[in-house]
Parts: sequence; C-alpha cells; structure tokens
Amino acid sequence: AAGEAVANTAENAAEAVDGAGMTARVKSAIVNAKDIDSSEINVDTLEGNKIVLRGAVKDDAQKKQVESLAKTTAGKDYTIVNQLTTGKM
Repeated sequence: AAGEAVANTAENAAEAVDGAGMTARVKSAIVNAKDIDSSEINVDTLEGNKIVLRGAVKDDAQKKQVESLAKTTAGKDYTIVNQLTTGKM
C-alpha cells in the first residue's frame, strides 16, 4: 500500500509538472502573438488535459484567435475551454 501511494504521488507530481509546462507554452504563444493584449488572459491546465482560458479580450475575433493558438500549441491531446469575455477595451 505504501508503494502504491508513492507511485500515485509521483504520477500526480509528473502530471502537475506537465500541466505547468503546457500552461507556460500556451501563455507564451499568446504573449508572442501580434495584436493580442495578453495582460488580461489567464491560462490554466487542469486534470484530464483541459486548458482553460479566462479573462478578457477586445472582441470575438481575438477570442477565437486565442483559442486557436491554444489548440495549435497544446495539440490534439488537450481540450480547450474558452471562458474569455469580450469588450475589455
């Protein structure tokens, strides 16, 4: 039982590191995109390979662009949950 607990803890830690790395990659892609003010955008990677986009962007076009960047960066193994709102500016 103790060995199983250690294995589970190690697996959870590995998932957390993978999640943090993916969050950083997606956020970096958004920050480096032209014409997007990323200062109001939050990116979180959750269990089950879900990436959640939160915050505010200027309009629907930017909302779609940010989601597209996240999908392209994360790849097909991740689900993007776009909770961005529009009309910040």
